[in-house]
Amino acid sequence: MKLYEIYETLNSVYFIMEYLKGGELLKKNEPYGFYNENDAVAPLRSILESLDHMHSSGVIHRDIKPENILLTAKDGDGSDIKIIDFGFALQKENMHECKIKQCGTPGYMAPEMFSKGDEIDYDERCDIFSAGIIFYKM
Repeated sequence: MKLYEIYETLNSVYFIMEYLKGGELLKKNEPYGFYNENDAVAPLRSILESLDHMHSSGVIHRDIKPENILLTAKDGDGSDIKIIDFGFALQKENMHECKIKQCGTPGYMAPEMFSKGDEIDYDERCDIFSAGIIFYKM
């Protein structure tokens, strides 16, 4: 998602960002409640390719959920997605310095993310787990 401008006043900060006309991924087929198998292929592939790119760059998102996957256009096959909200994202090499160990949205978090210990006991596979839940819902 492109950030065009930032405006700051005494009380507020305004971000002028790219408008993604397609909205949230799971709302595309809202009247039906689910994607049929043929319609699901393009967005599923696009999500997995995006995650592969992030992970090969050493980034772990840690909050993959439907609200963070947006479509750039209303019409189309759903392959034109953007993953947003990198507020919990980490560089894999900096994970040991992370202050927030347990993060994400509970319905989409991998089981290992619920550990109560001092050390992070998960890796980029937690994003794949979250994507799997989204795929199931689709």
